[in-house]
Amino acid sequence: HCGEAKQLSAAEIAVFQTAATCVSSAIYQANVRRDRAAQERSRLLSSVAEAANLLLKSADYTQVLFDVVRLLGKAVMCDRCSITRTLEQHIGEEQGFLKLKFLQEWHRTGIDRSPPAFFEAVRMPLAGDLLTFRRQLMKGEAASFISQNSKADYQKDFLAGHSIASMVVVPIMLHGEYWGEISFANCSESRPYSKAETAILQVAAESISAAISRQTQDEALRRAETAVLEERECAARDRATELVKLNETIARSLSTLTATPELDDFLGQLLNQMSEQISACKAYLFLYDKETDTLNQYVTIQAGELHQGTAPSDPELFRHPIPSDLSNVWERVVNSSKPFTLNRQSAQTEFCWSDTAPWHEAERHIGVAYACMKVGNKPIGFITFAFRHLPALTDEQLEFVQALTNQATLAIHLTRLAKRSQTAALSAALTDERNRLAREIHDTLAQSFTGISLQLEAAKGFLHTANVSTNPSNSSNEAECAAATSDLNSKLGSGLSSGLGEAEVYLNRAGELARQGLLEARRSVRALRSQALETDTLPKALQTAVREMTLDSALQTKFDLLGVPYDLPEDIQTNLLRIGQEALTNTLRHAQAQHFSLLLQFEPHWIRLHIADDGQGCEIESFSKLESFGLIGMRERVLGFGGQFTFESAIGEGTVIEVVIPVPGE
Repeated sequence: HCGEAKQLSAAEIAVFQTAATCVSSAIYQANVRRDRAAQERSRLLSSVAEAANLLLKSADYTQVLFDVVRLLGKAVMCDRCSITRTLEQHIGEEQGFLKLKFLQEWHRTGIDRSPPAFFEAVRMPLAGDLLTFRRQLMKGEAASFISQNSKADYQKDFLAGHSIASMVVVPIMLHGEYWGEISFANCSESRPYSKAETAILQVAAESISAAISRQTQDEALRRAETAVLEERECAARDRATELVKLNETIARSLSTLTATPELDDFLGQLLNQMSEQISACKAYLFLYDKETDTLNQYVTIQAGELHQGTAPSDPELFRHPIPSDLSNVWERVVNSSKPFTLNRQSAQTEFCWSDTAPWHEAERHIGVAYACMKVGNKPIGFITFAFRHLPALTDEQLEFVQALTNQATLAIHLTRLAKRSQTAALSAALTDERNRLAREIHDTLAQSFTGISLQLEAAKGFLHTANVSTNPSNSSNEAECAAATSDLNSKLGSGLSSGLGEAEVYLNRAGELARQGLLEARRSVRALRSQALETDTLPKALQTAVREMTLDSALQTKFDLLGVPYDLPEDIQTNLLRIGQEALTNTLRHAQAQHFSLLLQFEPHWIRLHIADDGQGCEIESFSKLESFGLIGMRERVLGFGGQFTFESAIGEGTVIEVVIPVPGE
């Protein structure tokens, strides 16, 4: 009291004391509620942290969802806590629908568990307050409602069916998009949630979102890694398959090289295999002539058909030697360390020889490939392929082309070396034989003919003297003629007969020398026969030939001898040896056989040669149409002695040759 002093009565003081007690009690209650709320928020934060830790440690968030909703439900002290995944939704202006799937639910003891249908996909119509409620969730904001205030019949029925009095729903946002929600329901009474509690619950929703996002990223990463591994595995399988095919082709080409000694046939098969593997429509092999500095077409493959030299559809340029400097194509081929491709769209270098551009266009060639053939650092030619599509050869295909190009190079180089060696050996052999024959002629026939010449000259001289003596008319005068006539008459009686006998002696000596020369000539001719028969018998020579010719091969041979060998005419022995050698040569070159047998049989009036192999065989219509001089030669050798020649063969069934030659009697 400011105006005057006032003495309070005991009753008034008692009233003031009661008021102070009420204020003190109110303050205390407020402090208790504040402390309780702080404790609840602390407990809620602790539960959220524990739930977040569970999600963080788990590789699969779905395995810990129940523990998460249990922790959060107990912390919030609600009756139900559930997590829902939104499968489909449509939010219109006035209505829409929502399709939900409940993933996990926790409920407090005493609250009935939701029926099984609760966890099936539920389609819920949206309208009015429920539509507004959904729009709020889709924005990422928490929303709550009280069932008694709901105006939607479906919502009332749904909430009443689950005994839900109030509910707060917190959206789970994934990358800014609505993914699902976590809801907290109270069944006995309506319960409002403070902003602080809602904020904490949003933290819990964000933890769930982070776990889903992490797992989604992990799964995407695993799928990506799996896809990469599968792609690599697929690429590795494709590469392995391609390498197997290429290796098989290379192996076939090596087998072809062994079974096809003819160079042109081998190169044709090689180019055909290369064309098939890289899908080329044509293949060409050009050889380089260093002396003329030109390129010459050697073989061609078109539509799987081999052409020696040019094919009918080739351009005119290919039919003549091509100057290497006609364009930079040859220079580019020589300087490239590996095969390469060009196409019409390439600006790297010239696509082809300029003179062949119209032909390429007419043939619809879009791309070409080149592979250089080198022996050491020296180019001997190149192989080129034409494509009717853009050539996109893999590294494996380019390596394959290089490998078979190397085989072609090796085959050509070895063939050239063999020809040079054969030419040198033949030349040396011819020179040696020519010199030997010259020595033989000089030491035998020349001496014989010289002796014959001297004897004939002596006889000629004697006969000339006798002729002069018996023709006195040759004298210069009659006196000399008379004297000669008288002398001749005196000699006729005694010396003429002895002189003619002496001339006969000279002539006889000349005849003897002629006979000796003829024998020496025959001996020289016999020297040209097989050297094997000079030192060995026919059976031994055949057996030796079989052994030596198959020394380094896988062919298994067998030689049999029937009957008792006897001396045969030299020409029969030589021809039988040649037939055996020719048959074995054909087996080694063409038959691809594993076994070869030769039987020689001696009988009193004939000799038999039986030859057989288990090779691939062949079919012939008649000997008149044969182009093989080997078979024709064998047959002619036998028929020349009045013998019988039989040839039996079929594809895949081997070959049998039978020779029977009559032997003349004593």
